[in-house]
Amino acid sequence: MAYSGPSEIDPAHILFNPHTDKIGEGKFGSVYRGRCHECVVAIKIPKRQSLSARDLEKFRREVNIMSRINHPNVCLFMGACTLPERIYIGSSTLSLALSLTHSLALLLPVAVAMAMTVALTQ
Repeated sequence: MAYSGPSEIDPAHILFNPHTDKIGEGKFGSVYRGRCHECVVAIKIPKRQSLSARDLEKFRREVNIMSRINHPNVCLFMGACTLPERIYIGSSTLSLALSLTHSLALLLPVAVAMAMTVALTQ
């Protein structure tokens, strides 16, 4: 199985400004443009940050699964912070994924709609 990225990231390595870097918002959270280890990333922050021990363990299992997914049609998972009250998910931005996948010919509005749907419905 291919390895996509580290499953845990120190929150100090996830850099963004919540006032100026917001890309979008949905029912479950917000997505920001930021940086992680010198890479431009999309940072998903779920609205619900207080998780029970059971829900946090489920989230960590999901992060572990995402860290093993490597497919040309899926944005690269960069890692996540699973500390209580600091739940973040980092992935490559759709523009980076599209630039790396020359076989896809999508119009920008379609690409943005796809990215928002995937990022905000997880």
